[in-house]
Amino acid sequence: MWTDISVRIFSLLTKENLGGEIIPRSVLLCSFEGISYLLCALGDGHLINFLLNMSTGVLTDRKKNTTRVFAASDWSTVIYSSNKKLLYSNVNLKEVSHMCPVNSAAFSDSFAIAKKGELMIGTIDDIRKLHIRSIPLGEHALCICHQEQSRTFAICSSKNQSNAEKSELHFIRLLDDQTFDFISTYALDTFEHGCSILSCSFSDDANVYYCVGTA
Repeated sequence: MWTDISVRIFSLLTKENLGGEIIPRSVLLCSFEGISYLLCALGDGHLINFLLNMSTGVLTDRKKNTTRVFAASDWSTVIYSSNKKLLYSNVNLKEVSHMCPVNSAAFSDSFAIAKKGELMIGTIDDIRKLHIRSIPLGEHALCICHQEQSRTFAICSSKNQSNAEKSELHFIRLLDDQTFDFISTYALDTFEHGCSILSCSFSDDANVYYCVGTA
């Protein structure tokens, strides 16, 4: 069983070939809203989830999501269910090595998080609650667009300069939609202004693009 890349539930004698060359690092059986799942974390940071039939042990509805390491990682993720669908929400903590639930008189419905050189005890807010987070750009954001396929935001922005000849510079900036880290920046030509931006695709092309209107 150590020579192939697969997930097995031995008591139910089932096998699901994962394909590729990446070895699974962690598996978890869990239930959300009465639905049983098998979560499988791969060594390359991908997380695969299956629907699990508890009577037959059959795994179905395989879904492979974006790159996130299961349980603890550079960017930890909370997995939850809403309307009988698995959803993923990033936690704003980096480099978590381990976590476990804590429920005591002093810390009700809490969890303990182990990081390098420190231990934290806390809770997670209601995931459905609206959270507002300011991302410092150091410049004026003119328009913004989200692209679900690439999980990015694109922003048209402008920045004032002290140089009178080039009093204002304009940019297209690309951000990760989970971490809000800057991925790439494209400087527009002198006196070129970004006026609008949208995400689009074409019928004869599988790629997805950002289209920017300038003046």
